[in-house]
Amino acid sequence: MGNTLERIKDMERDFRPLFDRMDVDAALVRNRPYHLRKADGEIAKDVVNITVNDPRTFSDRSQAIVASATRQTVVKGKNLSDDEAHIVEDFDRDITFTIDERLADRGHKDLVSFATEQMMNRGTTAGRYIALEQDEKFIPGFLPVDSRFLVYEHSDRDLEWASFMTRR
Repeated sequence: MGNTLERIKDMERDFRPLFDRMDVDAALVRNRPYHLRKADGEIAKDVVNITVNDPRTFSDRSQAIVASATRQTVVKGKNLSDDEAHIVEDFDRDITFTIDERLADRGHKDLVSFATEQMMNRGTTAGRYIALEQDEKFIPGFLPVDSRFLVYEHSDRDLEWASFMTRR
């Protein structure tokens, strides 16, 4: 267990510059009040500070453009007929629809909105996908994860491990 915790803490140090940048970006998008500071870091007095909403406006417009794109599923396979490809496309559409319904039931945004916001404001998106069969019913599930609180390590080919940071 100690080795696992050590690896996570090492990776958190590696991710720190990225997380710092994400925090600055989030403050801009959320219109955190701007304060002019002196060279020593102290807030300058007797000045008028103005917080503009340009970053938020840019973020909202960018997300709207990206989210409005039409998704196209492309199915490729050896000797796949159009009917067989259509079955796979329908299956993919049904999974996405079911995931969106399940996210809405838990008070979350739909998959496209979540992914768009994460990609535009965080630079990356993450989540845990799980599919299970219960009483002969296929149930796809997705847990959206804010990439600001996720550290992970890849091997040459695969994700080795991931750790989501939470507080209680």
